[in-house]
Amino acid sequence: MAQATDSDQAALSILVADDETAILDALSRFLRRAGHTVQTAETTQSALVLAAEHRFDVVLADVNMPGDGRKILAHLKDDPSFSGRLVLMTGGSAADYVEELGEGIDYLEKPFTFDVLRKLIGMSVT
Repeated sequence: MAQATDSDQAALSILVADDETAILDALSRFLRRAGHTVQTAETTQSALVLAAEHRFDVVLADVNMPGDGRKILAHLKDDPSFSGRLVLMTGGSAADYVEELGEGIDYLEKPFTFDVLRKLIGMSVT
């Protein structure tokens, strides 16, 4: 696997799903500079299509997007062929979703720093 330019971690394939273009652009730029391959989606439906077509190591999905980002993560969590990391991004409290989505999903509360994201992504590498 190719090496990331930002550190010694392996390059990851990452899906970022968010309806806010500024967030998609910022996250994509940051993750690509770190050496990762990034696909983006602005709707739940387009994220589900990408997830069906590609194998992702990490999926970052915003809860408040058209179609509800929780559906993306719930779908992938139930997919036995998916073994990546699932991350729900929320502008509210992550605690609101923990009981609903259960274990196996990480949470990022907006606003978050790139350092927090870097640490979370770094935990994805085994």
